[in-house]
Amino acid sequence: MSKLSVILALVILLVCAQDVRGQGDDASSRETLKGLNAIGVQVLSESCAGRGYVAAVLQNEAELQLRMAGIKVLPSGTTAQATLRVSLLCYELTGSIKGYLFNQQSEVVQWIEWPFSRPTNLVKVATWSSFIVLGASSDDNEARIRDHIGSSIRQFINAWLAVNR
Repeated sequence: MSKLSVILALVILLVCAQDVRGQGDDASSRETLKGLNAIGVQVLSESCAGRGYVAAVLQNEAELQLRMAGIKVLPSGTTAQATLRVSLLCYELTGSIKGYLFNQQSEVVQWIEWPFSRPTNLVKVATWSSFIVLGASSDDNEARIRDHIGSSIRQFINAWLAVNR
């Protein structure tokens, strides 16, 4: 990430008192969840592992929320028709600014038929996504970031329940 990108991100964060969010959860995207009786879960957080956001721990937390809502979670490594991908990206700030920038999003990726794809007609497509959260944090804000992750998973659960119950 260039210095200009970091400066631009900081200006956006300073101007916006709250987190910046974008929505990808609407009626048509929820319809893509209809009939999913099981889902795989994949947590991506390698860039944040040094800050204590270990993928295995976050994955267990995500799977627990889904199971408590009655959504069947497939074991890791199982081929799934749909996967809930939870990503957390961190960018360390350097110099006199302490802390890091983070981006958190959850999305459902499904295999769909696409006639123009070769050699098979199946491609992975993101069919549903949560709010995108962009923020700045220091070491003492771990609870807030975990709340963002939990909120995006609850958003998926509500979307799934809206079309499957």
